[in-house]
Formats: sequence, structure tokens, C-alpha cells
Amino acid sequence: MDGLPHNRAPVEPDTFGLAGRLSQLRHHLDQSQVEMFKLTFGQVGKSWTKWEGGTMPPLRVIALIGTRWDVDLNWLILGKGKMFNV
Repeated sequence: MDGLPHNRAPVEPDTFGLAGRLSQLRHHLDQSQVEMFKLTFGQVGKSWTKWEGGTMPPLRVIALIGTRWDVDLNWLILGKGKMFNV
């Protein structure tokens, strides 16, 4: 035995990650990175570009994106389920 638990189902790789799902959301809404930030937060900023590049947004930002766009947080954070709440 290698000491690893073997009773768990294999985890599927998250090929998009949070950064990829932020990009998917933005493309689905047909917005530029700058416009997406402005529409989400009501001000001009370039952080969306950083987040799509792999910088982790603060948890409060992830929650706000979910609320603002009615995005399923399980999808946004974990890649599970559908993009939007139904």
C-alpha cells in the first residue's frame, strides 16, 4: 500500500480554472475585460484582465460576480454545474 486513500472517486481535472471561467462568462456576455469590470463594479478598472490571467480575485469579488450576473458559484469556483443559476 502506498498510504493513499483509495476509496475516493477520481477527480476530474479542472482544465479551465477560475480564470478560464471568468473569460467564458465575459465572452458569453459579449463584453471586453474593461467593460466587464465596469458593468460589474460600477467603476473603471483593469483587475478583470489580471483575474483572467490567473491572479486570484478576493472572495468578496467572486461573490459579487455571482450575485451581479446570477452565476452559479459552484460553476464559477469549481467548474461544476451550469454557468447560470436557474
